[in-house]
This record gives sequence, structure tokens and C-alpha cells, in this order.
Amino acid sequence: MSFMKIIKAEPKHLEECAKILFRSELGKRYYPNEKILMKKLGEGMENDEFFVATSKNEILGFIWFTLNGAFSSFPYLHIVVVDEKYRSRGIGKELIKFYESYSLSAKRSLSTKSFLVVANFNENAHNMYKKLGYSDMFEIDGLFRKGIKENLMSKNIVKEQINKTTFNN
Repeated sequence: MSFMKIIKAEPKHLEECAKILFRSELGKRYYPNEKILMKKLGEGMENDEFFVATSKNEILGFIWFTLNGAFSSFPYLHIVVVDEKYRSRGIGKELIKFYESYSLSAKRSLSTKSFLVVANFNENAHNMYKKLGYSDMFEIDGLFRKGIKENLMSKNIVKEQINKTTFNN
């Protein structure tokens, strides 16, 4: 992406974020309709950390996380989604790096643990997280939807390592 910025999401971004997620496999499997999805994302924007990646006033993707969402102590990544037409351009990686950096800054810490779950059908995301240093902890069957297994993953985030993260292609 030639020029991308990550900004705090505003209510005006809600509808486009919902469309991006609803068009994805993740959105199709977890949200029965856009109304429910809009409500859930709205709650995330209001109560948690929610940022959009933009270029030329277009939303490329978004990230939603909670600073103390895992065990009331550690950052928890709820969701990161990149619009289908912008995938495989490093946007997801940049959103994750932003999340990690923001989490350390907000916690005023040089290191912390981060947690997320990724659905077993979402192999591309799972591989990206592994390349970014996340490790599988265990599998949870039916955590959010019956018949869908989630992998709990974690990473020790260390400030000096965030910008050094590269993919081993």
C-alpha cells in the first residue's frame, strides 16, 4: 500500500467496517445478518479500542482489541479484517504491529503478553499470526459458534521486537 494511515474509528466508519466484515468468510460464519453485526461493532467502537486502516479516504481494513481483555490483565485481539480487494499487501501485518505497539504504549510497559483466538477454517490468518510470533496454546471447540473450533494463541510482545518482525516466506 503506497500510503496508509491507521486512525481511531468513528461512528461514520461503522457501516463500511460492517460491510467489509460481512463480505468475509469470518462475517458469513459468525453473523447471521448485518443488523446484528452493526450492533456488535458499534459496541466495540464505543467500549474498546477500534481503529481503521485508510488510504485516500477508503477503509482498507480494521482492528478491534481490548487492552485488558484477557484475564483482566492482558491485551486481547478481538478481530482484524482486511477488505478482500486489499489482502496480501501487508495491511493485516501493519494492523497487528499497530495493536502491539499501541498496547505497550497504553500499558506504559516494555513488554506484555497478547492473546487472540483464530477459527480453524481461517488458515491464512492463523499462518500470519504464527509468522508474527504468535504460538498456539490450545483448541476450543464451539467457543463462539457450534461446530467451529478456535485456536487460542499468545505472544510475548517486546517493544524492541515489534518493528523487527518480518515474514519468512
